[in-house]
Amino acid sequence: MALNLAHLFYLTGEIRYRELFESLAAAFGSEIKAHPAGYTYFLSALELMEGPVTTIVFAGQEVSRGVLHPLKGHFLPLVVWLSRDGADGRTVSLIAPFTDAMTSGDLSLHCCRDFACSLPVTEKENIEKRLEQLVSEEKGKGYG
Repeated sequence: MALNLAHLFYLTGEIRYRELFESLAAAFGSEIKAHPAGYTYFLSALELMEGPVTTIVFAGQEVSRGVLHPLKGHFLPLVVWLSRDGADGRTVSLIAPFTDAMTSGDLSLHCCRDFACSLPVTEKENIEKRLEQLVSEEKGKGYG
C-alpha cells in the first residue's frame, strides 16, 4: 500500500497521498526500525517518497515497445511514468492534471523532476536517446 501511495502522489500531485503515506510511516515506524528486512517494500516506498523522483510522461501517439526498449531490464525505483495518448488523454488529465497541456499529434516525452517538467522531446530517436540518458543517470545513483 505504501508504494502505491508514493506512486499516486507523484502521478497525481495530490498531497493527500503523501499525507496517507506519512500516517502509515508514523503508525508502523517503530516496527519498521526494529525489523527493516521485513519491510523492504515500505522502505522502497520511503525512498521513492524522499526522492528525487523523475516522472516521465509519454504524450501523443500510443507508446510502442520499441520506444520503451532503453528502459527494459533496468531497475529504476525513482522513476514513475505514464502514457497520455489521444484516446485516454482526457481521462489521464483528470487523474494527473499536470499532464493537461501535454498534447501532441506525434509521440513526445516529457521528463519532470519535482513536478517541474522540461521541454518535450520528440522523434523516436531523440526519445530513445533521452531514455538512455535517464537510465545512465539512475545508474550513477547506484540503480539501473
